Amino acid sequence: MKVIFLDIDGVLNTTSHLELLRKKAIKCRDEFGHLFCPDAVENLEYLSHVSGAKVVISSTWRASGLKVIKDLFKYRMIEVDILSVTPFLNTPRGEEIAAWLSENDYVTNYVIIDDDADMTPEQAPFFVQTGVKKGLTRELANKALTILNS
Repeated sequence: MKVIFLDIDGVLNTTSHLELLRKKAIKCRDEFGHLFCPDAVENLEYLSHVSGAKVVISSTWRASGLKVIKDLFKYRMIEVDILSVTPFLNTPRGEEIAAWLSENDYVTNYVIIDDDADMTPEQAPFFVQTGVKKGLTRELANKALTILNS
């Protein structure tokens, strides 16, 4: 099984989108928090559908629990399959991802999409770093797709 380890802030939740909503005086939050950038969401859906990968949430948003995360994605009509969340270990995110991988040996390939770079050296070939302004662009989604399909 292919897996996308997904951060949210800086990947789906972008500063440029929030600035645009505020500039136009459009509501920028719902009951779950800040609204996501539609382009970044579209790129995540594209990546997930084309690769067949499932999503594991590695973002701090996972503190709300798997059910709330699944409800959020369903409510916002984001069409990806949320499989799980990584554990909270109070360590760098890469170590939390490594712990999740060690407990789930059915993963055949993975990609990590995050705006922070606190991954382990072994994860470098599987890491796609986004920028907080634009988040997951199509170019970065294609880079992630190449990693998942390698």
